[in-house]
Amino acid sequence: ARALEGALFEIGEITIGGGSDELVITTSFVSKIDLPAKSEVSFRFAVIEKQITDPDVMAANGGQPLYNVLRKMLPSSAGLTYSGAVTDGQSVFFNGEESVSVSWDISNVYDVNELSVVVFVQVDNVGGTTANELNKLILQAAEKTNAGVGKVVPVLTGLDNRLEDIHNFAVYPNPADKVFKVQFEIAPINDMKWILYDQVGREVITGAVKSGELEIEITSEELPSGIYLIHFFNDQEKWAPQRVMIRR
Repeated sequence: ARALEGALFEIGEITIGGGSDELVITTSFVSKIDLPAKSEVSFRFAVIEKQITDPDVMAANGGQPLYNVLRKMLPSSAGLTYSGAVTDGQSVFFNGEESVSVSWDISNVYDVNELSVVVFVQVDNVGGTTANELNKLILQAAEKTNAGVGKVVPVLTGLDNRLEDIHNFAVYPNPADKVFKVQFEIAPINDMKWILYDQVGREVITGAVKSGELEIEITSEELPSGIYLIHFFNDQEKWAPQRVMIRR
C-alpha cells in the first residue's frame, strides 16, 4: 500500500489496557473525506517489537540486532473492514461506538518493553466501477511506543497451567541443520499438535505427536538460518514454547 500526504483521517489517542499478559488496544477514528457507497475501508493494528538483542538472535543475524519485527496484525491481517459510504466528520464505524478496541494475548516476544503499536487506516476499495487513486492508499497512521511497559510474557499459556517439571522437552541438536529431534521427558497423555514459527510469527511447519510418543524428528532442510519457536498444544493445554536455531 502507498501513503498519501495530508490527514484524510484522524486517529485518536491510542491507549493500552488489559491484564499483565495481554494488550487491549483502544483508539478512535474521524474521517476527513467523503467516500461513496460500497467503499471499503480497513482499520489495522500492528504489534511490533522495535528491537531484539537476544544473543542467539544476534548470532544468527551476523551479530546485529533485529529491528521492527512484526509480531501480530490485529484482529487479523485483514484488519477491521467498514463497508459503505463515508462522510466527512464521521466518527462511528463499528457497533455504534466511537472507540474501537482489539486485544492480543502476548506471545512470541523477547522483550515486552520493546513493543510498539502502529494503527493505520487504508482504503481497500472505492465504491463504483471507476478506479480511484485512493484504492490501496494508507490515509493515516499513528504509533504508540512503549506499549508493553508493565506487561509480561507468560511462561505457560493455555487452559491448564501444568506443572513445569513434568512437561519439559529437549530439542537437539540445537543449533540444527537439516533435521532436529524433540525428546519429551514424559510422553504426552493425549495427541498433540505442534507449530514451528519463524521470527515474525509466521507458521512455517506443522505436525502432530501421538499420545505415548517420547521422541519426534522434524525435517528443517528447507528452512533458512534463523531463530524459530516450537509450540505444542491440544484442546486441553499448551506447553511453554522453546527456541530452535537453524544454522547453515
